[in-house]
Amino acid sequence: MNRPSEVCDLAEAPLRYVVACQPVHDRLREAATQLGGLSLMTMLRRDGGFDLETPLRMASETVAEAGEALGGLAVPDAAAHHFHHMTAAARALNGVVGRMGAGGAARASDAARREISAALRAAADHLRFAANAMPGFETVDLKHACCAAHAAAVLAAEPVELKF
Repeated sequence: MNRPSEVCDLAEAPLRYVVACQPVHDRLREAATQLGGLSLMTMLRRDGGFDLETPLRMASETVAEAGEALGGLAVPDAAAHHFHHMTAAARALNGVVGRMGAGGAARASDAARREISAALRAAADHLRFAANAMPGFETVDLKHACCAAHAAAVLAAEPVELKF
């Protein structure tokens, strides 16, 4: 028979995981956004047109810190699926960092661009799957916010005419 304190510990373990993992999820999402923007800039511009090293280093550090934080989490059985997606997202983002840090020639090929895009897509998918796997990780869609609905109604009622 379980003691009441043991039952409480089992029930609180997923909550402790969620609280500890939320900042990690946010950091991975931020890194995915940064790397996505950075990859777009590198694909559209020639090397040397902007500072690639600083934002790449910052994104790399963010992904590394998130990976270390994931490694230190106590993962209850109820969070195993979520944790799987979090670690897969971190691995995919590490792949993007590695490919983008390999040098201009290694980034410039069509194959490299496809690999970067595929890894970014995989990371975004895993982060979305993780957000849906447990409560507390949902991404907010501001298009459905109250203010957005009011703004759409106002624009529909009073079309804006642009004059040049």
